[in-house]
Amino acid sequence: MREGFAVNALNADLSVRDPEARLWPQTERIKTLSRLASLAEDERLWSSVLEAIGALRAYFLPASGLWLDRRLPGGVFVEEPSPASSFYHIIEAVSTLEDVFAVR
Repeated sequence: MREGFAVNALNADLSVRDPEARLWPQTERIKTLSRLASLAEDERLWSSVLEAIGALRAYFLPASGLWLDRRLPGGVFVEEPSPASSFYHIIEAVSTLEDVFAVR
């Protein structure tokens, strides 16, 4: 993780291989942390879930209802068409949060 965002890829030694931060790793972070927090029953992990949600929100463009896909190191977002698959990842993250909170 860099600057509060999940990066695209790590090496086996956990050093950063790809420092860009696409939208989908943010959604995977939400899904993983929320399941872990729920299973571990550790309230401290929920602050990490909230941080992950905050990172994902940075990708959204509320005025247009759209989102960005790529964040470069240093915090600059690339303004380009986002893949349609991003919507799937967003819905899956929201669905996982709904499942976890339904059990809580």
